[in-house]
This record gives sequence, C-alpha cells and structure tokens, in this order.
Amino acid sequence: MEVLPLTSQRVNDALYVLDMWKKESGNDADIAACIEACILLDELNLCGSMYYVDGKPAAFIIGQAITDDMFAIHFAKAITSYKGIYQYMYNHCAKALPANYKYFNFEQDLGLEPLRFAKRSYQPDMIVTKYRVSALNK
Repeated sequence: MEVLPLTSQRVNDALYVLDMWKKESGNDADIAACIEACILLDELNLCGSMYYVDGKPAAFIIGQAITDDMFAIHFAKAITSYKGIYQYMYNHCAKALPANYKYFNFEQDLGLEPLRFAKRSYQPDMIVTKYRVSALNK
C-alpha cells in the first residue's frame, strides 16, 4: 500500500476510484459533490490522501478541519474488492492527523443502512439527527 497526498496531480486517480465505486455500489447520491470536492480541493481548503495498491489507484479520502479538535471526513471512496481498505484509510487518517484532533466527524450516512452500520461500528461519542430547512411557499 502506498499513500500519497491527494493533490491536483492525482485528481484523475481519485475520479477513477469514484467511478469504480459508483459501478460497484450502484449509488450516485453524492457523486456530483465528490467530483466538485476533488476538482476544487485547494479552493475549498480540503485535504486528503490517495491510496494505491500495487501502483493502482484503490481509494481516497477527503476532509477538513471543522474546529480545533474536530476533523470532518467529507468523502471516503474505495474499490471494495480491496478488502479492509476502508478500515485502513480511517486508521491511517487518524494516525496522520495532528494530536489536537480528538474527533472525527463522519457526516451524514445518506440514509444508507450499510453506511449507517459501518459508522456505528466505530462506537461514536455522538450521533445527531440532520434536518433540512426550506422556505414556506405562500
């Protein structure tokens, strides 16, 4: 496994992984937002890592600091035929971050039960309900 910073030079590798993930999962719920994050990494002040297995793109993770002690994982995508790659990514990310980050915010589960199950398996300190607000039409 080789881990390199996700930079503009590696965006095409991330987009390849995203395409493979979409084909494997059949899910496109956050594809547009993920593409935008990949393309606008610097402008959005995001950081991430690209993971390679045998020199081939296998996974990526994108996030950013939310507070002095919380880091949000916005996107984590992998080619799922690499068993254990998500656990490896989360572990690597946690170890690579400065010690002041005590919390990972894994954000929403998109209403997907497998994602919800995976997030709960990490025994979170807190789970909050997400609400959507919209203007009333009169």
